[in-house]
Amino acid sequence: MPDMKLGSVIRNIRTSKKTTLQELANLTKLTTSFISQVERGIVSPSIDSLRKIAEALNVSIGELFEENLKDFTFIRKNKALKVTDKETKSSYETLVSDLLGVEMKPLLFRLQKGGKIKKEVLLEQGDTFVMVIEGEIEFFCEEERFTLNKGDSFYCKGRKRPQKIANISNEETVLLWIKSR
Repeated sequence: MPDMKLGSVIRNIRTSKKTTLQELANLTKLTTSFISQVERGIVSPSIDSLRKIAEALNVSIGELFEENLKDFTFIRKNKALKVTDKETKSSYETLVSDLLGVEMKPLLFRLQKGGKIKKEVLLEQGDTFVMVIEGEIEFFCEEERFTLNKGDSFYCKGRKRPQKIANISNEETVLLWIKSR
């Protein structure tokens, strides 16, 4: 039996992220008709379809079953999503859930000695604000080189994105990274 609540949650997440049915269909390789039927509770999606929808909306499958969505969220330190990249000697943790379709994406980056932020992260669309919490970084923007120390920050508007960010201190560097969507 189809689940009206599941469909309603999917629709709420999709619309809060300003994603159209057609865009979601393109991302999931599912039809707009099928997604619309899921959102209206007419059909029940398979686990594979749920996985595709969750990935496209950048949420976990479990979040699709949340019934009490609120206009606020908090994440406890030990519950934050943590991603580590040994190749770049870096890691980051999310500071807010994507469940609300937030307009900004705050992250806490940790760069080991010689660590850097992947180019894919730097190329994401939107404005970027970075503050050095601990350590020292070097970054390049518009072919200019800058060095920032603890307490320093920078802001890049829209298409003006940093091309490289690297830890140049002998210890771990911690950055507060906020990206608008």
